[in-house]
Amino acid sequence: MDDWVHVFDFDGTLYLTSECVYVWSPRGDIKIDGKSCFRLHSSEYCITNLCNDEYVNEASFQNFRSVNWNKAIEIIPVLNIFHNQSSKKILSARPQVVESQIKSRIHGEFEFIGLGDGNPYSKIDFMKKIDSEKIIYEDSISVIDLCRKNSIKCCHVSQESGKTSLIYYI
Repeated sequence: MDDWVHVFDFDGTLYLTSECVYVWSPRGDIKIDGKSCFRLHSSEYCITNLCNDEYVNEASFQNFRSVNWNKAIEIIPVLNIFHNQSSKKILSARPQVVESQIKSRIHGEFEFIGLGDGNPYSKIDFMKKIDSEKIIYEDSISVIDLCRKNSIKCCHVSQESGKTSLIYYI
């Protein structure tokens, strides 16, 4: 696996972050610009199925234009794997604008790809474009399921009771 390209998600995979996704819903508990929505932590968003009358769009991710490092918690086992790879990328649903913030905190050589898009298919499309052997580390079960359906090697990163689990699908 040393010569593989290792691709890491950011939120919920390298760091537990505090930013929330706004899900536009008639059952929302807050209003933003007159629209009803509820907030989901990124770890909740990656496992939530939206109802037919709920949606996310670019405005849903407005809090992801910066990283609140004061509340971000390192996921040490995954960061250790990250730092021990020579060919690595961070592939995030966050927009590209956070690249300098992330590179100021995570040192070393890596490429940052900010999709600005929370659609799991966007990550799969990116992974399909990598010609060499590759593996993605990801907390979203939707992305993991799509990887498995597309024969893309992956590692599901999950947190439960403060413990990190890594399940590889190779």
